[in-house]
Amino acid sequence: LDVLTKILDGEVSDAKNLPTKDDDWFQPTTTNVVSAAIPEDKHATPQYKALLWLACHDERQISVDDEYLLERYALAVFWYATYEASRLADIELPPDPGDDNEFNFLKHDGWLSPLGICSWEGIECHHLGIDKTAVRYDADHTVTHFNLTRNSVRGTIPDELWTTFVDLRVLDLSHNLLQGTMSEDFGTYDELEVVYLNDNFIEGTLPSSLFNPKHESKLEIFDVGDTFIGGTIPREIGRLANLKRLALYTTGMSGTIPVGISELRRLDTLYLDSNQFTGTIPPEISELTELRDIRLRDNKLTSSIPSELGELKKVEYLYLDTNQLSGPVPAELGQMSRLEELHLYKNKLTSNLPFSLGDLRYLQLLYMDSNQFTGTIPDSYGDGMHDLQQLYLYNNKLTGTIPEAIYGLDDVEEIRVGNNKLSGSLPNELGYLLKLKHLHIENNLFSGTL
Repeated sequence: LDVLTKILDGEVSDAKNLPTKDDDWFQPTTTNVVSAAIPEDKHATPQYKALLWLACHDERQISVDDEYLLERYALAVFWYATYEASRLADIELPPDPGDDNEFNFLKHDGWLSPLGICSWEGIECHHLGIDKTAVRYDADHTVTHFNLTRNSVRGTIPDELWTTFVDLRVLDLSHNLLQGTMSEDFGTYDELEVVYLNDNFIEGTLPSSLFNPKHESKLEIFDVGDTFIGGTIPREIGRLANLKRLALYTTGMSGTIPVGISELRRLDTLYLDSNQFTGTIPPEISELTELRDIRLRDNKLTSSIPSELGELKKVEYLYLDTNQLSGPVPAELGQMSRLEELHLYKNKLTSNLPFSLGDLRYLQLLYMDSNQFTGTIPDSYGDGMHDLQQLYLYNNKLTGTIPEAIYGLDDVEEIRVGNNKLSGSLPNELGYLLKLKHLHIENNLFSGTL
C-alpha cells in the first residue's frame, strides 16, 4: 500500500484513470485485498494493473523511496497497455516465463519479473561505476535506451512513455503495430538523440514540443515514416540543428516544404516521399551540403527542378519521380559526381536529355521514363556511365537511334526505351551485353532484322 500511495501522490500522466486516496473503495487493510476492492470499470486500465503489480505481485518489492520507482511503474504500464491489451486479459499477474505469445511482444525476457528493469528485453540504462559497457544488468536505474523494434508490439502507447524517462537517449519502437499519438509531453525528454517510431499506426501531428530548445543540439535521428501522422512541416523544423536523418515518408502530410529545412546543415538523409506536399522544391536545399539521400518522390510538387541541386556533391540517391515537375532537366545535375540513382520518371519534364548526365561515372539506375523528352539519346550516356545497370527512357518522344556507345555498357541489365520514335537498326553489338536480362524496344520505328 505504501507503493500505491507513493505513486498516487506523484505526478502521473493519466490521472483520470487512477484512484485517489479519498475513494471510498480504496480502504484495504492488506495488499491481498487490493485487487478485490477495485471496481470492474477501474480494473481494466493499464495504470491500475501496473499499480497492483507493484504493490501485490512484484517480487522485487522495490522500496517506496527508490528513485527509480516511477520508471519501473511506467514500464509496467507500457506492458499492460500493449502485451496485455492484445490478449484482452483482465488480470494483473505478470507473464508466465514459459508463455510465448506468438501474436505480440515476441521478445519479452525479464518484463514484469523480479529482475531490475535494466535487464528487461529492449531496455538499457546508465552504466554502473567505471564500466561504461555495462548497460544491461540486474538493477533498477535510469533508462537511456528503449528499443523494441520489430517485436510485434501492439496496443496504444501510454502517456507514461512521454512523461517518465527524462534521461532517455534512444527511443526505437519502429516496425510494430502501435497506436496513439505523439504527446506534447514529448518535450519532457532532455537528452533524446534518436527517435524511430516508423511503421506504426500512430496518428495526430508533430508535437510543438519537438522543437523545444533542449532538442536543438542533441536530436540526430527523427523517423516517423509510414504512420498516420498528418498536418504540415512546421517552419520551426530548422531549429533541430543537429539533425542528420529526417524521415516523414508515407504519413499523409501536406502543405509546402518549408525553406527552414535548409537550416539543418548536418542533415544527410531527407525522406519526404509519398505524401501530399505541394509547391516547389526549395532551391535552398542546396545549402545542405552533407546530404547523401534525397527522396521527394510521389508528391504533388510543381515547377522546375532547381539547378542549385547540382551543388550537392555528396548526394548518392535523388528521387524526384511521380510529381508534376516540368521544364528541362538542369545540366547542373551532371555535377553530382557521387550519384548512384537518379529517379525522374512520371513527371512533365520536357526538352532534350541533358548531355551532362554522362559525367555521372557511378550512376547505376537512370529512370527518366514517362515524361515528354524529345531529341536523341546522348552518346555520353554510353561513354561515361560505366556502372549503369538500368536505363529507363520509355514513354517519351525520343528520336534517332540507340547510340552505339550504349552497347559497351558491360554491367547493364535492363534497357527500356519502348513507346518513343526511335529508328534505325539494332546492331550485332547488342549481343555483347552479356548481363542484359530485359530489352524493351516496342512501339518505335526500328527497321531491319535481329
